[in-house]
Amino acid sequence: MKRVLLNEIAGWMGFKCDDDSPINLVQFNSTSVEPGDLFFALPGDNVDGHSFVGDAKARGAKAAVVQRKVDVDLPQIVVDDTLLALKKAAKRRLEIEKPHIFAITGSVGKTTTKDFLTQILKRSFRIASTVGNYNTKITLPQRILNITEDIDWLVLEMGMTRRGDIKNLVEIAPPEMALLTTIAFAHAENFASLDEIAQGKLEIFSHPSTRFAVIEKNFSYRDQINVPWVEAPSFSLVGDQLYLDSKPYATFLLPGAHNAKNLSLAITAARLIGMDDETIKEAIPSLELPSMRLQKVKKEGILFLNDAYNANLTSMMAALDTLGQFPHPNKIAVIGDMLELGDLTEEHHRNLGRYALEKVDTLLCYGQSTLYAHEEWSREKRPSFHFSDKADLVKKLKELAGDEDLILVKGSRGNALWTVIEDF
Repeated sequence: MKRVLLNEIAGWMGFKCDDDSPINLVQFNSTSVEPGDLFFALPGDNVDGHSFVGDAKARGAKAAVVQRKVDVDLPQIVVDDTLLALKKAAKRRLEIEKPHIFAITGSVGKTTTKDFLTQILKRSFRIASTVGNYNTKITLPQRILNITEDIDWLVLEMGMTRRGDIKNLVEIAPPEMALLTTIAFAHAENFASLDEIAQGKLEIFSHPSTRFAVIEKNFSYRDQINVPWVEAPSFSLVGDQLYLDSKPYATFLLPGAHNAKNLSLAITAARLIGMDDETIKEAIPSLELPSMRLQKVKKEGILFLNDAYNANLTSMMAALDTLGQFPHPNKIAVIGDMLELGDLTEEHHRNLGRYALEKVDTLLCYGQSTLYAHEEWSREKRPSFHFSDKADLVKKLKELAGDEDLILVKGSRGNALWTVIEDF
């Protein structure tokens, strides 16, 4: 896949353009525009991208894709729907250039599994993959259009907020193979049950182009998968030794049994694509976790585990389980609200509080909903503190933390709990 030309991308959207010069990147945030970029003016609930065409020009945009002509001296391609045009261009590019596509989704672990698989496949193939968690109807087609290197496989993470989200994404990028990590209550406020979440996630296997599915062992919904599927092997982590199907497989230096599970899924996917175990094993010692997933940060003799990227009950419990791998005598958890749980908010936060009782020595809670977890600790007369102000939380944390302590920081992204570590 090469750097695209302006007339090519116009053609993919169904419009004629005589400019055959290359564009740099596709952007929809004007503050990210650099010279030579193509700016898509996307309308939104709170802001309208058409208001920022002038800013995009000032930053060096080559042209803009708009739904209405804007009074700015910049070449503009006028379309009926800029988001639809973005999707159409990405879809058409894949139809023309035909890379193999591997899609990944799941309620937890999808970004880590995607990164593990990408790092493993690079040993044998030319790979491009989702940047960070660019897994939405906007960021996924943007990533597709911004690929400039020649590739064999494109590994794409696909996210879901509502039913139908993933079906729309596989229409843009039909996967040859697809992987589902697990089903859990994420974005639960938009779903009536875990079964509804599962139906939305199973859309990852819905496209006629999909030939194989990779799933976790004993996946509850496997009978509803309409393509041949392969289960990941059973796994365990003993020290830094990963076992698959009760046999030693490789040294795995990253924390967390849940990450060993993510790796077992990535290994299964790599095998399915055609990699041999010896090549896969060579990649494992150098695997890296995504940012803010159990990221180790040392400050003043205190080890922080920054897992503040996002959270639901399943991932919260997995992070707490990980603390048992560390020898630190005093363990503190700083937790933030788990968002978008709807009617399950109180139940899940109380369950989190009770689960944490056996995992950490002290609990610091931030946000309205973590009050339920704090109440569970107060009932047991365990040291717990609740805060609505982050500065107060940091102040208390400085009073409590000592040398050689271990502090887990985790909550939904809306809490921005990573700033606790920055401000410590």
